[in-house]
Amino acid sequence: MNRSRPLPSVGLTVFVVLILGSTSCTPNSRKQRYYSSGQRYFAKEKYREAAIQFQNATQVDPRFAEAHFQLAQCFLKLGMWTGAYTELSRTIDLAPRNWKAHTDLGNLLLAGHEFDKARKEVELVLRESANNADAHALLANLYAATGNREQSLGEMRKAVQLGPENSALHLNLALLEANSGQFPSAEEHFKKAAALEPQSALPVVALGNLYGQQRRFPEAEQQFMHAITLETRTALASWQSVISPRTT
Repeated sequence: MNRSRPLPSVGLTVFVVLILGSTSCTPNSRKQRYYSSGQRYFAKEKYREAAIQFQNATQVDPRFAEAHFQLAQCFLKLGMWTGAYTELSRTIDLAPRNWKAHTDLGNLLLAGHEFDKARKEVELVLRESANNADAHALLANLYAATGNREQSLGEMRKAVQLGPENSALHLNLALLEANSGQFPSAEEHFKKAAALEPQSALPVVALGNLYGQQRRFPEAEQQFMHAITLETRTALASWQSVISPRTT
């Protein structure tokens, strides 16, 4: 009577590896690996590297909406406006309820003075998501661009109320207030923006400009010196991140 012989252990191991390898090379797993890698690069502010990985993910799956959206975010960080516009439009085609994609696209349209198209984007978002802080900020800037100063300030204050921990919203409100001559309130919001994002030099420089506008020169100088310190730290951190792999 013939008895079945057990598989050799080596053969079994090879068989398991082949099975695992085949599942790890599926299109879904490949696109997720590219996407996760892109997220890690993005978190480290390596936007070009992140863009390559998100682009790889969209090549594996052209309908991967979130990868298109994250690729758009990389292009926005890099100032590549045409690419950002294309990827945001593709995101909206695939995920029409991605409100952030709509507001980002609206901001690009606003920057290009396409006010009617920008208004359509913001109205769509507010119709579906009335408490969307980014949409209220976009509407505020749209009002400002078309000369409606009071409506602009009202919408931006509403945006800050909806997103009180968002440094960019406080900074945007402060700039609108400064342009309207509301210096005490602008100073308060510049300081709040700086406190919420202490490593950013942008609100610090803006506050220095506000002090200079009021001829408060010693305070302006103090802010500018602080901004230089912040920028130097950022540059050093970036340099260390470049050379550290070579020294390990």
